[in-house]
Amino acid sequence: MLQKIQLNLSLTNRRSAQCQIVHKSTAIRNLFCTSFILQIQFMIILRSHW
Repeated sequence: MLQKIQLNLSLTNRRSAQCQIVHKSTAIRNLFCTSFILQIQFMIILRSHW
């Protein structure tokens, strides 16, 4: 279970890096990417508690 969470976190980190590279020029897009990543991590945390 913990391994799965770590895998998910590494995937979200990779996605955040992609977001920053792709949308570096637009602050609004960066904000969207960050909120999206936080949502995913929050979902992972909830799932891990179950």
